[in-house]
Amino acid sequence: MQVSVPVGSEDAVRAFYCGVLGLEEVEKPEVLRPRGGLWLVVGDRALHFGTEDVAGRAASKRHVAFRVPDLAAVRRRLEDAGVAVVEGIQIPAFVRFECRDPFGNRLEFLQALSATATMPRPEIPGMRPLAISREALDALAQAPVHFDALVGETEAGCVFVKTVSMEDPGVAAQRVTPAWPHHLPGELVIALTGQGGILTMRHKGHVEDGWRGHGVRIDGARFSTAVLVGETFFTLAEILRIRRIRDSVHVRFRFRMWKHHADGHEVETYRSQQDAIFFPPA
Repeated sequence: MQVSVPVGSEDAVRAFYCGVLGLEEVEKPEVLRPRGGLWLVVGDRALHFGTEDVAGRAASKRHVAFRVPDLAAVRRRLEDAGVAVVEGIQIPAFVRFECRDPFGNRLEFLQALSATATMPRPEIPGMRPLAISREALDALAQAPVHFDALVGETEAGCVFVKTVSMEDPGVAAQRVTPAWPHHLPGELVIALTGQGGILTMRHKGHVEDGWRGHGVRIDGARFSTAVLVGETFFTLAEILRIRRIRDSVHVRFRFRMWKHHADGHEVETYRSQQDAIFFPPA
């Protein structure tokens, strides 16, 4: 595959495609070097850059698509580099976005959804869809994660999904009746808010690996409706306030959990605000 870039822009190509996106440059055959441009590789695919001064790159729909394992990480790298990201029209089995390279070429980045991540997403204004599995979340948390997946991101927070099962902590040990069957225990709700806070802080880049979070206070906790075994619910963990005091990070979170009724309408199950302090590794 070949991409057109302006004459003399080889160093800018290296800065963006190698420096920001992490692609690898390979040596061009000596006979082709006088023509300019450069060759990069993406896995087992070649991406060639030819130089020519033409107009209209920024208006063209022609594009290169990169399939990546962690769409959110690529998005952060681009945004940290000052690249404007545009939401793509979502298609089945994938999440994706678009941007333009420094020369106006259109680029698409997409990630295949896992079976877990293809479950229904809530409709939240401004939410960007994600597909981060439990296994990937485990690398960000202090303990094994109980959420099934991270399925969305808002400006201030993250949206997680979970289906309650008998294997969840505290469920099988419950004393139940026909009127009050196995359900999501209150202790697990509080544990999930803690994990949601830690995962949101890590995902947003506010703390790094090895930082420890400690809950300080819970305000306005309200358990509205039980979540029964087999039911799926969502958790939105939002950062309301964050400030650094010496080496620690003090955060105010807002948590909201809800499920969907059989007719599709939303049923809130829990909400609270919580204060927490994060400390760096000792």
